[in-house]
Amino acid sequence: MNIQQAKKLIDKYFEAETSLQEEQELRKYFAQEDVPEELLPYRPLFTYFSTSAKKQLPKGFEQKVLNELKATNQKQNNTRLLNLFITTAAAAALALFFFLTDIPFAERQKKSKLANSESQIDWEKYQPKSEKEALEETIEALQLLAEKLNSSKKKTSKELRKVGKVTRILEN
Repeated sequence: MNIQQAKKLIDKYFEAETSLQEEQELRKYFAQEDVPEELLPYRPLFTYFSTSAKKQLPKGFEQKVLNELKATNQKQNNTRLLNLFITTAAAAALALFFFLTDIPFAERQKKSKLANSESQIDWEKYQPKSEKEALEETIEALQLLAEKLNSSKKKTSKELRKVGKVTRILEN
């Protein structure tokens, strides 16, 4: 086959009009050593199948791929379980935090009812008489607040430690 015939067959090939026999001729042509330089860019296109057919996968390749897929699948399942557990634990910790802050629901409702009936309360009798008394009451209120927050903090950190233990168990 000369260069002109090869160019015609290449054009025909890119127009998807070649027969199987013509494509075989092109493969044989590009398999030769003396392919003109202007047609060299087309060589990999027509020699790909003959060169790739010689390549073989290493022994045990399929088993390695299957093992890797199984390991990846197991990791994904573990990750999903861990994410689900962490999400559930976080929700439980938040719920626990709100329920263990020593402010029951009924007490909060009473406070809100008292707040609504604000106009009936004589607030003057609760006003401190001096700056010293105001400071003492403020300190007392802040200490009570600190106690409540520390109590809740201890309970929450205890529960989070439990979550951490379970997380470590799941990771191993």
